Amino acid sequence: MIESIFVAVSGMRGHERALSVISNNVANMNTPGFRGSTVRFADVFHGSAGGSSQNGAGGQRAAGGGVDASRTLLDLRPGEASRTNRDLDVFLEGEGFFVVQEESGALRYTRAGSFDFNVDGELVVRGTKLKVMARGENGAIAPLTREGFRTSAPRATTTVRLDGILSNRGENGRTIEPLAIFDSRGVKHTLRLEIAIDPAAPAGLSRWDITVFEDDIEIGEGEVEFIGTGPSPGSSPVAITLDLQGVDPAEIDFDFESVMLLPETNAALSLAHQDGYGTGAIASEKFDEFGVLKITYTNEQTRDGPSLVLARINDQGGLVERGDALFEYRGTHPVDFRSAADDLKVRGRLLELSNVDLTQAFSELILMQRGYQASSQVISTANDMLQALLQMRAGQ
Repeated sequence: MIESIFVAVSGMRGHERALSVISNNVANMNTPGFRGSTVRFADVFHGSAGGSSQNGAGGQRAAGGGVDASRTLLDLRPGEASRTNRDLDVFLEGEGFFVVQEESGALRYTRAGSFDFNVDGELVVRGTKLKVMARGENGAIAPLTREGFRTSAPRATTTVRLDGILSNRGENGRTIEPLAIFDSRGVKHTLRLEIAIDPAAPAGLSRWDITVFEDDIEIGEGEVEFIGTGPSPGSSPVAITLDLQGVDPAEIDFDFESVMLLPETNAALSLAHQDGYGTGAIASEKFDEFGVLKITYTNEQTRDGPSLVLARINDQGGLVERGDALFEYRGTHPVDFRSAADDLKVRGRLLELSNVDLTQAFSELILMQRGYQASSQVISTANDMLQALLQMRAGQ
């Protein structure tokens, strides 16, 4: 009877541990990237399980020693995706993990993909100092950083393309203002372009004088010819050297191919496109489905930054929880560090929720409660039997 009490106590402790694990699962049901756990119940036997009794009846001489509930098993099923509409929140579609680095340099693995850039331009797990790892230029794994991507270099304007209708009657549609271009330093210049017909042009040819102004100061001139409704062959583009203020002169091609010469009274010319831009700062950042950081700048330019490195762990039994939805790998098989692909994609503006099934957790909760109560009842019964035995002993 004494032994039965110890066996029942092991049952109570095992079910108490299971209740603790279930409560932890339920408490973290809204923790991104959390993986639930289950307690592994294993029976314990003492003695030999072979042989037979003296009267020849078969059976085992081993005595049950209770239950071992000291080990837990991770539930590595994926959680559902939740939309956050935040560019640096990412969700992994497929079996794999993000790779992060602790301050000690140790690598850890997580499915919680809420990231942000710190003051040093390194991508970290949001609210922590864990650095998110990427594939470097030499193929090595290193922290993902903005270094070299903080700005977009300027580009000087080389071509200005015009559009619209130029009127050969009246003065309408012969001025473009403002006309913005950029010099080699990325500085913006606001110009005015005026076009005037040349009355001395030969018959059948329409010649137009082009004058460019900056702050009402003439900085360049040229001419374009029309035959019929369009520029004559070889007349467009018109190369004009502009004496821009504060910078060396720049030659710019003015393209009139899209301009039509018509007898319209409501004619109008406009700037269709110019190929220059100033220095750009980072306007937005997001990851594409292959884990490549896509950077957009304030000058409307884009660049591809570093790409996330992901981990495929075949021996998932070697994963150990570290808290904060992090896992440490203690297995013997090498970790497969790889890039995203069709079988393992990165989805932006999403976060993975925990994989806790609340309905299943409540069902397990009831079973553990009954197990605990049953073990408690065994102790009460064994205690009553001991009390009866002691009373019998005292009555002798």
